[in-house]
Amino acid sequence: MVNTPELDRSPCGHLVPTVEGFKAFVPNPLPRELPLSSPLISALDKASLAVGTLAGVGETLQNPHLLITVNSGLSFPEITGLKFPR
Repeated sequence: MVNTPELDRSPCGHLVPTVEGFKAFVPNPLPRELPLSSPLISALDKASLAVGTLAGVGETLQNPHLLITVNSGLSFPEITGLKFPR
């Protein structure tokens, strides 16, 4: 369920009514220029490399869909059957 009062006060956009009677969030336009600092550019470069590496590893898997799970409310040990000492 969407928390509409929080979205009503969002500095990132606003809610508009739809034809079906729902509300849709419309984000504010992006700025024409984004100020990017050297540390941010470096972090983006590292993140891009990591995503590329992950994509490459995914290409080697016979069935990469096994990595996609539905959040069932179970913890990792419950899903995998692993037991961790307390």
